[in-house]
Amino acid sequence: MNWPAALLEAWRHASPTASRTLVVPDGCRDLIAMEAPGQPARWLVSPLADSGYTVESVAGAIYTGYRLRPGVRIDNDALLRLARAGDPADIQRACALLEAFAHMDAGTSEALDALAAAPNVTTAARALGLSERSLERLLLSGTGRTPVYWRRLARLRRSAQALSSDAPLAELAVDHGFSDQAHMTREFRRWLGTTPARAQASASWRFLLAQSGYGDPVIGVQSSTRNPSRSDT
Repeated sequence: MNWPAALLEAWRHASPTASRTLVVPDGCRDLIAMEAPGQPARWLVSPLADSGYTVESVAGAIYTGYRLRPGVRIDNDALLRLARAGDPADIQRACALLEAFAHMDAGTSEALDALAAAPNVTTAARALGLSERSLERLLLSGTGRTPVYWRRLARLRRSAQALSSDAPLAELAVDHGFSDQAHMTREFRRWLGTTPARAQASASWRFLLAQSGYGDPVIGVQSSTRNPSRSDT
């Protein structure tokens, strides 16, 4: 199967009981279908998150998701109108819809890649041959978020994923561009509502923070079955 350029990951999750699940900011949006027992599938496109939030899972429901790469432009109305007429598990049909209604803009993608790799916005703008103001206009137009948002998100995600190591938190903070451990803690509270120490000690947090998203190495499309535990925030 030819996967659309906009697709990062296809996933599926069964919810045997009603629960609350934490969603962490990852720079991505997902096309999601929820199939509750005895009801037709309900489709939605998730928002681009500015901080962590919880969603209610329905007992017995099956969730099918198609995670889109950061910066993808989506024709929400057309995509959802046609998605509602199909089977959520029909990956081939979903891919055809995403090919038609979810598009990668080369300039936006290049800017996001530069911000993920650079130590700050100024360095990213210079690498792109743009002024900081031009970079801001480009990303506000393409994503609705500023370069500062994307740079801080990349730093947060990389530092969060590094919590699986045994390195001291103060060392991790400096390694990932924070001024000190207190600065990293403030960023974790702002984005995730928790602290690095608590996330490091929690298997469910580490699972959530390891999921695909902005700033990850460029890889092919992945397919997964998720079984996240109840949020312990």
